[in-house]
Amino acid sequence: MDPLPTKTLGQRMRELRQNADLALRDLGEKLKDSETGTHVSAAFLSDIENGRRFPSDDLIGKIAEVLGCDAAELRKCDPRGPAREIQDLAVMNAQYAFAFRRAVDFVQDNKLTPEEFIRRVETVPPPSENPDPP
Repeated sequence: MDPLPTKTLGQRMRELRQNADLALRDLGEKLKDSETGTHVSAAFLSDIENGRRFPSDDLIGKIAEVLGCDAAELRKCDPRGPAREIQDLAVMNAQYAFAFRRAVDFVQDNKLTPEEFIRRVETVPPPSENPDPP
């Protein structure tokens, strides 16, 4: 199992930016759009680092390039993906909404760590692999 990220997208981005010794304004300048010449504002980058806003996939790629990391690494730290996918599943089928609610209640009631929750989910065989009842 891949280890879970320990930092949010913004926290990881701040860490990489500081390791590169870049101020927010400097990073924004390096992210300048080659066609329009506009840069990414320091305020917007600050909002990303503080979890108030989220960059597009394209901007994540550009940030990763400037900060010298893999874009996939940053995307793994982005909490939006699962939330959006869970919401879409719940809208498509109300039973998913109830199942997700039960899962959240179970995690909270049993104080499961993220690693324990994943282990439990991944060790349940799909219905097609369950043996027939006796």
